[in-house]
Amino acid sequence: SESADSVLSFISQQLEKAERDLEASEQYLKEFKQKNHLFSPEQTEVSIVNQMDEDEKEYYELIQTKTSLTWLNDYVKTGADLTEIAYLVSSPQFAVVASSISHAVELEQKRKQLLIRHTPADFNVEILDERIVDARLILQKNIENSVLSITKKQNLLKEHSRDNETLFAHLSDKESEYIRLARMMEIREEFYLMLLEKHSEFAIAK
Repeated sequence: SESADSVLSFISQQLEKAERDLEASEQYLKEFKQKNHLFSPEQTEVSIVNQMDEDEKEYYELIQTKTSLTWLNDYVKTGADLTEIAYLVSSPQFAVVASSISHAVELEQKRKQLLIRHTPADFNVEILDERIVDARLILQKNIENSVLSITKKQNLLKEHSRDNETLFAHLSDKESEYIRLARMMEIREEFYLMLLEKHSEFAIAK
């Protein structure tokens, strides 16, 4: 009938429009993913979070290292025996400081051996005393340089963390928009399939 033809024509028009809208949504979503590098948005987010965790852990370790070095520097300035503090610098990052401590300890042990046979006023002991003073000054300088190096690393980590936080926030915005666009495409797809079903049902009934 003319009425049935009108209804079918109307559904067909709506179906064509729904199909165009769906195709447009699919294309826009595809371009959005490519433009914003969201090929694996979940993996990217996890990667950034992991990097932030690693930076935070390293920063905390640097704080502990810096605290140990600061204490060590104060200890060296007192002129106290260095033999018992070697364990504080057993890690690889303390290699230069550890070497300086070993050198100073070696000189101080030689001094003890000399004092068995000589007095503190002996020429050889005095020469060794000067070398020990120099060794301790070099040790302090190496400790101070290590502290400065740690401070630079901390600043770099802070900067890196800020960059990651900005990237994470920006990525979250993009992902939110991506989710919204994907949901819109799903809705249009559901609407299209509904119209397609109605069109088929009405065409059969007609």
